[in-house]
Amino acid sequence: MSETTTEELKSVQQRTAILAQAIPGVLSGFKRLSDEATKPGSLSPGLKELIAATLGVTRLCEDCILFHLSAAKRHGASRQELVELLGIAVEMGGGPAIVYAGKALKIFDALS
Repeated sequence: MSETTTEELKSVQQRTAILAQAIPGVLSGFKRLSDEATKPGSLSPGLKELIAATLGVTRLCEDCILFHLSAAKRHGASRQELVELLGIAVEMGGGPAIVYAGKALKIFDALS
């Protein structure tokens, strides 16, 4: 993982931790939701995290992309899986999604 990407991920995690201290009930509820949504089932956790990252592409949320790609890589998701899902994100998100899809691919590569 590149130093810049590591620093950006730590920054996202720190901001989230500060928010969790400020509104613990909301964030603990959100964590339970997230854990339930990404647990193993018919789809692997890695694929679910890639889907979340590509939804971040369509929502233009770079921090979401970084957070979920980091989790996807921890679960063994591949670059090719991401590339295929980015195609769908571009289809659904249009021009702005192209910009964020490029950012997502750059982030994924930096996490390698």
